[in-house]
Amino acid sequence: MGLDICIFASEEDDFSWTEVWHGAYSAFHQYREEIKKILNRPGELEEFVRLWLKENSNVDPGIVLDTFFAHSDYDGEWDVEECKQVLFILQFVFEKLPKWKQNGHIGIWKDKTQVFIDGLKVAIKEEKKATFA
Repeated sequence: MGLDICIFASEEDDFSWTEVWHGAYSAFHQYREEIKKILNRPGELEEFVRLWLKENSNVDPGIVLDTFFAHSDYDGEWDVEECKQVLFILQFVFEKLPKWKQNGHIGIWKDKTQVFIDGLKVAIKEEKKATFA
């Protein structure tokens, strides 16, 4: 059993969807932990907060981080605004991701993240939720 985060084509059609994330729950946990490590490097969190507030002063950066790191990995959804928040985080860390390949469901970090980014962009463009299934 694994985790899928996807954007369904419609509420009536659960067979047509765009992938945001597919993999083991443990891989998603490991993925979030790696991003947390990047943000905990000296100066990174401060830079993240500075850039976020420059473009989005109406939403506390702590809420943005909670959207990604504290969301349950087995249920729920991200609405369009939350998808924008997660997208911002992933784009911030993208060039800082490990260059090595991770065994299991992550594979090459940047490839996995690019699928995640592309899926979130679809959700935002089409004004749809990213659903945890």
